[in-house]
Amino acid sequence: MYSTAFQTARKPLIAPKFALDRASWPKADSGKASIFETLCVVGSAGFGAAWSDDDLQAQDWPVQPTEAYEESQRPAPINSGGGGYRILTKAPVLPQRHNRFQQQDSPTQRPEKVPPNAHVWAYRLRAQLNAEQAAWDKNKLARDRLMETFEWLAQRCRDGRITAYARVVAGGPLYPLRESEWNLENAFAHFISGGSFERFFPEFKGRRSAYLFFDRAQIESAVAVLGKKTTTVSSSDLSSLSPLLQLAVKLALAKGYTSKEATDTQAVREAEIRAAWTDALPDVTITQKMIEAISKVMSFPDAKAIQQGLSKAKIRKSAGTVER
Repeated sequence: MYSTAFQTARKPLIAPKFALDRASWPKADSGKASIFETLCVVGSAGFGAAWSDDDLQAQDWPVQPTEAYEESQRPAPINSGGGGYRILTKAPVLPQRHNRFQQQDSPTQRPEKVPPNAHVWAYRLRAQLNAEQAAWDKNKLARDRLMETFEWLAQRCRDGRITAYARVVAGGPLYPLRESEWNLENAFAHFISGGSFERFFPEFKGRRSAYLFFDRAQIESAVAVLGKKTTTVSSSDLSSLSPLLQLAVKLALAKGYTSKEATDTQAVREAEIRAAWTDALPDVTITQKMIEAISKVMSFPDAKAIQQGLSKAKIRKSAGTVER
């Protein structure tokens, strides 16, 4: 007799077979990773501890439970023949106290009978609604992480910075995808919602169902510049900076150089810059001076070392003056 309108429709974003069971992920040589493993690698690099492989189980759940329930409790107009309205109350209604001085209710005005345990049902309903809303909130965070991770990957495929590969479901070699194949408004639904996707293979002169793969080393290199979501700088703010400064910020975040306790040496920082350079700045020729400049920007100033350096410089200058 009570409303369950808060139990709103939802469906998995990724076929449960692949979202729930790692053993079902498509296989290839050890140098390649399926789209599902790739999402976990990229998501973990981008979101840190907030990412869980369970994010693959996120659902398309558009309507909030609380919104649906509140909508179901609004007065519903019913034509009474005279243009009036009757309020339909789906939630439990507590009984009113009887006042002997009030005029006796007419049969058409008599309040609906409320069962004696209405308050118990109301409590249970509220608990169920709260639990359902909490599940919706948790799902939204997982969905946002999953979609942002996939879009990061898809955009780099469109830009030609990462290459994807297709393997027919029946098995066999991997074939590289063209960049233009990613120019879709809903690439997520096309490529992975069902686990596989339809593609025309010139090699077979026809369409085949295929699985999506990525080069493991290329993905690991690409995610090296991802932050751990500890920055307060928005993506739009970061994009307005120079490419060199963007690289410095992203590497500092990814490698933990946001703390004075970071102990990596300049040589280590320079090696990391070299490793990330091709993906971050493919059209810029790398030079040692650029690497040294970025490395300095990524580190905290060592006040003690600077003071010691200044003191030594003064001594040398003083000694040179005396000699003259």
